Amino acid sequence: MSDPVKLLSVEGLSVRAGELELVREVSFSIAPGERVGLIGESGSGKSLTALSLMGLLPEGVSASGTAVLGGHRLLGVPEKRLKGLRGRTVSMVFQEPMTALNPLMR
Repeated sequence: MSDPVKLLSVEGLSVRAGELELVREVSFSIAPGERVGLIGESGSGKSLTALSLMGLLPEGVSASGTAVLGGHRLLGVPEKRLKGLRGRTVSMVFQEPMTALNPLMR
């Protein structure tokens, strides 16, 4: 039996700030049409996981592992390449959606 198609595949994602490990070895995949929610306590690394996939980690924080979205690598690629994917291929709704989303726009 063949593997189902994966829209997003994340393997061994770790996020560090210097010697401090903030996220350790996160792996998951999402198939087309599938929805996945990240849940956890405050400070458990949900936002850092998403920010790392978007290439939006703060200075001094780095991500390692493998993340592939629709055939495009997300980790360790130049900012210029990620800019071309953001908004069109991948987006993020930040924790305060009322400040990030305009209800008058579709």
